[in-house]
Amino acid sequence: MMLRYLVIKITIIKIIFPIIISYFLDYPIMNNNLFSPNEKEINNVHALRPYQQYNYFVGKIADWEQVWSLGDGENLVTAWNDEKCLFLPLWPAKAYVELCLTGEWANFTPMLFTLEHLMTEILPDMHEANIKVALMMQPDGKKTLVYDAAALLADLAEECQQYE
Repeated sequence: MMLRYLVIKITIIKIIFPIIISYFLDYPIMNNNLFSPNEKEINNVHALRPYQQYNYFVGKIADWEQVWSLGDGENLVTAWNDEKCLFLPLWPAKAYVELCLTGEWANFTPMLFTLEHLMTEILPDMHEANIKVALMMQPDGKKTLVYDAAALLADLAEECQQYE
């Protein structure tokens, strides 16, 4: 598993990606149980090395069958890094998203969707559109892991096999 570790500079914070948005709006979460880490866990996760954060992310969303992003109620937020790579930020819990609701992102809200939806619709379409995923983004945009959507999909499928 090869991880790309890049420093993210947010230059464009909102690009409409209608395929993802329509999937989100038409696919509600049926599970009322939400993963909610405490402050100590959040701090510990932010201190992890990138590959450890990646493994944490994959494990949590496979276990809880949900993933979070950021949006305005109609559109998901995407951003560019210094290498002109378009990405969609994803987190395993709302608490992580809420930490990023500052500055340019202060008026956005956390948006929740299912793991199944992520794996069957969103990640395949992102891969075709060459949109990457930014995992576990932190408020300063640094230490953000940018990963290929198809590779994440393969790792999630492998992780989910452990739960069958």
